[in-house]
Amino acid sequence: ELSCSEDEIKNAIEPHIESLLTGISKMEVQLDTALDFEFAIQDGKFYWLQMRPITTRKLEHSFIVWDNTSVEANYPGVTLPLSISFVQKTFYKAYDGGGKSIGFNSKVLSANKHLLANMCGEIEGALYYNVTTWQSLLYLMPLGNNFSKKLPKLWGMDAAPFSPPEERHSSFDKFKISIQLILKLIFSKRLEKRYEQLQNESMKSFESTDLSKESFEELIVRYKKMEDNLGDNWIAPVLNGFYAMIAFTVLKRKVEKSSIYKTHPNFVNDILYSEGDVISVKLVHDFQDLLAKISDNEKLKALFKNSEANEVLNNLAKNFKDFYQKICSYIEIYGNRTDQGELKMETVTYKQNPALFIAYIQSNLKGFIPKKKQMASFDSNKIIRGHYPYNFIQRWLFKKLIKSAVKRIKTRENYRFMRTDIFAIIRILFLQMGKALEKEGIIESEKAIFYLELNELLDVTIQNQFRDLVAKRKAAYVLFVSSKRTSRYIECENKFIPIEPTDINIKGNELKGTGCCSGIVEGRVKIIDENTDLNRDFTDCILIAKYFEPGWISLFSQAKATISERGNLLSHAAIICRELNVPSIVGVKGLTKKIKNNDFISMDGATGIIKLKADEEV
Repeated sequence: ELSCSEDEIKNAIEPHIESLLTGISKMEVQLDTALDFEFAIQDGKFYWLQMRPITTRKLEHSFIVWDNTSVEANYPGVTLPLSISFVQKTFYKAYDGGGKSIGFNSKVLSANKHLLANMCGEIEGALYYNVTTWQSLLYLMPLGNNFSKKLPKLWGMDAAPFSPPEERHSSFDKFKISIQLILKLIFSKRLEKRYEQLQNESMKSFESTDLSKESFEELIVRYKKMEDNLGDNWIAPVLNGFYAMIAFTVLKRKVEKSSIYKTHPNFVNDILYSEGDVISVKLVHDFQDLLAKISDNEKLKALFKNSEANEVLNNLAKNFKDFYQKICSYIEIYGNRTDQGELKMETVTYKQNPALFIAYIQSNLKGFIPKKKQMASFDSNKIIRGHYPYNFIQRWLFKKLIKSAVKRIKTRENYRFMRTDIFAIIRILFLQMGKALEKEGIIESEKAIFYLELNELLDVTIQNQFRDLVAKRKAAYVLFVSSKRTSRYIECENKFIPIEPTDINIKGNELKGTGCCSGIVEGRVKIIDENTDLNRDFTDCILIAKYFEPGWISLFSQAKATISERGNLLSHAAIICRELNVPSIVGVKGLTKKIKNNDFISMDGATGIIKLKADEEV
């Protein structure tokens, strides 16, 4: 009969865990077999009792790391099956086509098809990246051994160990791929032009067609044609992402090894401060212009303040025709985006429902204070000349690396916007399929298709199963909504083990993340989470969140500074903060555990250091 509680047992074992695991590992390696151990603890002392071989399992488990740190902003909360399966298929088409285009060995590519098919997946109703698979595929590339290890950090994640794929390229294969990559880089403008042309053609073809006149089978044909046209030609954004990763990593490493790093630790981030010609940044400025025009006009301000969204739209069309045209123009250009989960198929965009955009304007007006962007005084050329006044080769090399990194990151962000447009027309196509199925009585409503997986939706032979599939998944998703998920899981033997992120605490009152946009700020904290009223005024607050969604434009423009628990330097939110000159830090582990609402803190956007101050220090 046990005379101690479960907690007492845990507390007794805790001090011995490390030595226990180390001892087990050493013995298993020595005997080359999996072992079962028995041990005892008495008066705080650990005793090994006995061991025996386990014949039913291998010595080394295969495992998979799943993480949603870099995708949560675009796919917050639960994501329905059609969205997840569509992303899976899109990744497969894009990276399979990319591999063929740059000369992957056909045998290697065929042996790793299972990796291409599992680059992301669903856990508890949420979308996660299969980090192990991404690392394995990156390992197949030239320099892949190095970059595959760095990938999690570039995504703002904890490190993730992995084993290289069994079937991989020889040194000669990688040499041939390197030649192809160089050639593709030389002719990258041609590839980019081809991709943009294909996208424009797809958009125009889609917009000029009345989908309501097409049968379900015709809609399937239309979807597959779009999938083939775009999927097989995603080489431009795929390669640009690879080039951006290389340019950014090489530049960062060179700066960290130079004297520049001592005087300007945030040099690499600050050169990205104003990339220019980035459509997502132009979107922010155009939106702020709309808010400013409303604020400057008392009648418009009263209309937006006192009326419902649909009423505002109708009134604008009748009495404020010029401003109404500006609203329509904004929606025409940017309306495929939305303030939350813009890449989900189940999301309703501003083009689909303009009243949502009016409601979004109304929420942003409540805390809007017109202010001009503060221009940064950062001059990278001056800094480089100061450190290398006589070494023109170093100056030239730095300038070339900076130009390459900025160009690739800018293009990467613009491709994100283009992807949003493509996802928007696919969304409308899926909804039209839903309408056709609803009309035939196969599903109860058009939106029920979001609970089907893509391969199911396209399979006309199983339509009699749709109602049961939808009902079963709806019931599961009701539970998923309230599920508590971690950002990382380890999959081992078909079990998903949640991994809590490790907290980084420099000292008792300090935390550290990655400096994103320079600036030293102090002030009161406001935590943004699922319970926050986003319509309130956040002016002069330091905003803290697990992550910032791309649509939270008003938060960025109001904030004194932003700090996020997750994210990376190349995230959409980070780019906007840099452009708006909002001091920001990303990737602060344990942030929301250590800092609470109304705490007073100081932060340095260059070093990434945050200090929590007691009230008597304020």
